[in-house]
Amino acid sequence: MAEKKSVFYTSILSFLIIFSVLAISLMGYILWQALQTELVSQQTVTNVAPSVEEQADADVENIAGENPSLLENNELAIDQVPKNSAYDTGAETHFSHPILDQLHALLSEISFVVLTYHHIDPNVVNNPVSITPKHFQEQLIALEKSPYAPITYEQLTQFIKVANEMRHLLSSIPENQSYQLSTQQDLWANDSLSFLKTLPKQGYHITFDDGYQSDFTYAYPALKDKRIPATFFIIVGYTKRAKEPTPEKLAFPHASWEEYRTINRHPLFQVQSHTFDTHSYELGVNNKRISALAGRVYRRELGRIETEKEYLDRIYHDVSLGKTYLENQLKPHRANGLSYPFGVYNMNVIRMAEKAGVEYMFTNQATLVTRATVQQEIPRVNVGDPTIDATKMMNMIDSLFQTQHDDKKP
Repeated sequence: MAEKKSVFYTSILSFLIIFSVLAISLMGYILWQALQTELVSQQTVTNVAPSVEEQADADVENIAGENPSLLENNELAIDQVPKNSAYDTGAETHFSHPILDQLHALLSEISFVVLTYHHIDPNVVNNPVSITPKHFQEQLIALEKSPYAPITYEQLTQFIKVANEMRHLLSSIPENQSYQLSTQQDLWANDSLSFLKTLPKQGYHITFDDGYQSDFTYAYPALKDKRIPATFFIIVGYTKRAKEPTPEKLAFPHASWEEYRTINRHPLFQVQSHTFDTHSYELGVNNKRISALAGRVYRRELGRIETEKEYLDRIYHDVSLGKTYLENQLKPHRANGLSYPFGVYNMNVIRMAEKAGVEYMFTNQATLVTRATVQQEIPRVNVGDPTIDATKMMNMIDSLFQTQHDDKKP
């Protein structure tokens, strides 16, 4: 009997020991996973950047191999892009599916103007990209009194996305034929229709380029007071070095990360990229000065004009780094927009920006955003010029909408 009890207790003890070992191992694994998660969440931009560089090499090789002729083009040629791609604006079409007809009609009725500013300063005069606070206030008052409604960055980009998706869907359907939507397509169509019905037929969105201190000092409080949404496209590297006392920064200081965090936390405002540090003109091929983003340039550290691969590597790294910094400094934040420096871009810039995860790219083309607008060429109208007062600005905007209205007439 005693022997049986001994065996029983020994079995119980063995079970408890095994259970304890397993429990301790499990707890150790959980703690290890938690530590890894914490380390990843606190990963610095410095640690992230090498992975950007490594990915750039592979992507550059792929792009250069796909179409080397694109590498020398410094102007965007939409007609060189295959049809039915994201760059194909498509033709007027009519389809018998009721919800597609509704979507198509509603998309045709909506249009927006995106306005561009750079700097606000009461003391700067005769500068083509700087206006006074009084000038800015007068323009905002004129916009408030106009028939146009303000829209957010999210509304603007979602409209463009829906229009692009709609165009792609229509391009795959035979014209004037019945078409059965899949369950997923039907859900998308209904969600898109509901979204479009919330938008004004004619609206505007304000943007600021470069990232000057005046974004926080003048633009942010004025826009917040009037509840007018805006997007601030900042040169990320300048913001990173905002506190460095260089002559340029003393004359035109840039806002800090703390200030942009305050701006970005407000639901009306977005902070997006104007590149990391490629906002300059440099010496290019044949001694021509070109936008550093849009072509091969002379590299001082190399002592020569960069190669095609080095050019693609450079712009990929710059756009990727700008996106990474924004998302780390303003987290949680999705940096999916890019404003082209000086409005200059080409197919190389578009493709590398897309590789870096950029979805919406803004130009300086002075037209309206319509259902034909593509995500890589979002037009904007510059009104941050001291020669453009409130009356002239409204005349410019009215003219754009009137021209579009006239073009729709049969």
